[in-house]
Amino acid sequence: MSRATHSEHQTWDRFVRWFHWINVVLILGLAGIGTVILNGKALGLSDDGKVLLKTIHVLIGYAFVTNLLLRFGWAFAGKTHSRWSSLIPRLKDFREAVSTQIPNLFNARGHDYPGHSPLGKIGVSLLLLCMSLMAVTGLVLAGTDIYFPPLGQW
Repeated sequence: MSRATHSEHQTWDRFVRWFHWINVVLILGLAGIGTVILNGKALGLSDDGKVLLKTIHVLIGYAFVTNLLLRFGWAFAGKTHSRWSSLIPRLKDFREAVSTQIPNLFNARGHDYPGHSPLGKIGVSLLLLCMSLMAVTGLVLAGTDIYFPPLGQW
């Protein structure tokens, strides 16, 4: 009887792992406070309370934008699996990789990628796009609703 040997290694560096967990906390905070602001009337929230919650929401949003910008910078400076080449799908060998991954999606052969698989790269690209849109629209709303920088002075 032979024993399977497994080796464990960390694919992503400490910065990327911290980025992920900080994002989880910030997005949950933004969603929670946003839900309270949205249902402010039903919850009996005063105008002053709503302004305070919007201010806290914006400050958490700034932390979110800062975290996202740091991650974008780390995609240029980080290790192999932190770089753009490991995050964004390349068209060159993408079709072949996806065609071999989809049939093996639910068995071990479909997960032979040290980092993101081709389908995972699509997911990461969509997540980065959505987070970027959240950041831009949040900054616009922070500037137009409660006159915070960078757009508040306009």
